Amino acid sequence: MQRFDESSPQKRQGGDDSGARSQRGGFGQSKGWRGQAKAWVDPAPTAAGKAAAQRLARSLDPVAAAMAMYALGDPAVLDEYLEDRFVARGFGDPGLVDLTAEIIRFRLDTDHLDTGVLARHLASCGFNALLTDIDRAAAKSGAPIMKPDVSLDVARSQWSQAFAGLSRLAALDEAITSAKGNLSGRSDMEALERLKGERDALKRAIRTGTIWAGDGS
Repeated sequence: MQRFDESSPQKRQGGDDSGARSQRGGFGQSKGWRGQAKAWVDPAPTAAGKAAAQRLARSLDPVAAAMAMYALGDPAVLDEYLEDRFVARGFGDPGLVDLTAEIIRFRLDTDHLDTGVLARHLASCGFNALLTDIDRAAAKSGAPIMKPDVSLDVARSQWSQAFAGLSRLAALDEAITSAKGNLSGRSDMEALERLKGERDALKRAIRTGTIWAGDGS
């Protein structure tokens, strides 16, 4: 998947930094007319700056990002999951919900969807910054599907195994929340403990990487 790198500020301004050198001085002030010092005035935050701050505040889950990243490179893997609400929920990450919703919508409206077509469409929808965030987060996941030497069949199998485990984890979290509000006896407590045990096993599988092999124990 192509990375969406933006040009540097110097390149956008023509690469001439002589003005910057002439203005360089002490921190928090610059030389005004005839050497008079002027107090630094904080510029109003731009829309781009606000968006960047929001992205920094919202750190994507590396495993969810890896799932999304692989789907961007192999859109066909999503075909049998288009109506699965776990996909619609951004593979469990709220930061990916808008992206996955648009991928699903576009796939349902398109006879054939390949990587290039999808990348151009998402870029036209304004997802460039998020795609960069996904790329960076996925690189931290350690997911075997991100390795270039993994065959297509193996990668798809690993993705499907992880999808099953992650969607089950999301369902367990919901079930545990519901069960906590309906504890009326010992049997309910035991059922809750079983749910927690299964959830914790899946979390270990994610942490150790065995989730990609379908081993949730």
